[in-house]
Amino acid sequence: MVGLFPFMKQHKFLIAVLLLFSFFTPSHAGDIFNSFWQEYPRSGKIESNGLNYSLDHLELLRASRNDTLLSRYTIRQQHIKCTQKLKDINYRIDYHRNILDINDLFNNDYTRSTIKPDIQTIEGKIQFRMGHYLLIPGLGFSFSTFSDTLFIKKYPVSEERIYNDYFFDLLPGTFGDSILYNNTYNKFNSNLYIERMNATRGFSLYLDYSITHNKLNERHWNLGDVNQLQGPRESLVHFKTINFNSLVLLKVDTNAVLKLGMTFNHTPIDWSHTVFPNDPDTLEIIKLNSGKLNSFSGTFAYAHTNTKTNFDLSLRFGRTGGSSHLATPVLGYVFSILPIAHQGDITLTTHYIQFRSHIDHSFNMGIFELTPRFDIISGYYFSHLNALALLQFGIEDINIDKQYQHIAIFASPGINSKFFLNSDLHINLNISQLIPFIKQLKPEPIPVEPGNIKYYGGLSISMGVGMTW
Repeated sequence: MVGLFPFMKQHKFLIAVLLLFSFFTPSHAGDIFNSFWQEYPRSGKIESNGLNYSLDHLELLRASRNDTLLSRYTIRQQHIKCTQKLKDINYRIDYHRNILDINDLFNNDYTRSTIKPDIQTIEGKIQFRMGHYLLIPGLGFSFSTFSDTLFIKKYPVSEERIYNDYFFDLLPGTFGDSILYNNTYNKFNSNLYIERMNATRGFSLYLDYSITHNKLNERHWNLGDVNQLQGPRESLVHFKTINFNSLVLLKVDTNAVLKLGMTFNHTPIDWSHTVFPNDPDTLEIIKLNSGKLNSFSGTFAYAHTNTKTNFDLSLRFGRTGGSSHLATPVLGYVFSILPIAHQGDITLTTHYIQFRSHIDHSFNMGIFELTPRFDIISGYYFSHLNALALLQFGIEDINIDKQYQHIAIFASPGINSKFFLNSDLHINLNISQLIPFIKQLKPEPIPVEPGNIKYYGGLSISMGVGMTW
């Protein structure tokens, strides 16, 4: 806790994470590639028989000291899609494999790891008509399991002796030089698309519900000087996320559509010790973290489409908030009887409003089809951060109560291209570049010291081959 709050005074990482959650939470698991801005759920209408394969590379916002292509935090995805039209019922099966290359996040001055999560997703949809209505129900399941070791190269220290005596100097003995961890992830998703439209009028409704469980189990060995604390230690972090999306589309004429959307997300967090030291009489902190994250957003949009050009404008508003109570394990004892442990509370709430515009236009040149596109999102963010660290043995408590205002502008030019080898076989290449601009308005930020950190936007590349019959 002592090391956390001085870092939070800088607040930039915390705000950046919040912005990433606001911008990059995809509305559907399979829409993360091809473009950074898949803001609306796709209906996934099955209109032809075919088989498609794509390999996708997506970079996210990050800062890096090691300025190489290999050091960039990325998501790599393989995607296989099979669709088949039958007489009365059509079906589609999707398979995704996401490989998250985030090694550099943990390879720094303090830690080293080779973490590379691998997430696989299987989705299925069927399409049929019931009277005047087109219905497309779907189910999906995602899963991942991986294990690795986090090696600790060194621990931080403070210039003030009291912080070292009652916190930093106790960390090496408490956690050792390595932490073994195992992560299991699974997600169940169900959705339903209903449509009743003709050439000039109609409506559609999209509903999506998902529940996600993520369990991170860590193990380490306490090697400190206190006999009561020595021995194996194990704790479990459990995230359970419930997410609900809804979208209504109203077709007002041949080329115009109004869209009304709502998204809700709730995530309780629990981090607890599950294995204790050998001495059953040892006083220990069982609950290390208890908290929750909640978000809500609404969207209103207008879209205009024709055979070659698509254009839409949208207004999005929402709230993201989280609260957490954190505690350290027992780090040691004073006079062999007084346990050393620290705790604190954090609450962060952000209200935001975003404006988005998108335009694309298709050019058909025989065996080539090119579709340049351009997206831009501008947002205004009001954040309130309240953090209180309750520290022991003469260490001054830390209390932060601040309000922040940020503006953010994200532009994303890109192009989709399709090359037809023959009437049944084609190759796709889609590229998008992310150009970010984020500025803190209040309070005035502390000038950044010159350094060798490189800042990047993002890059999305998708290559694939498709076949229809």
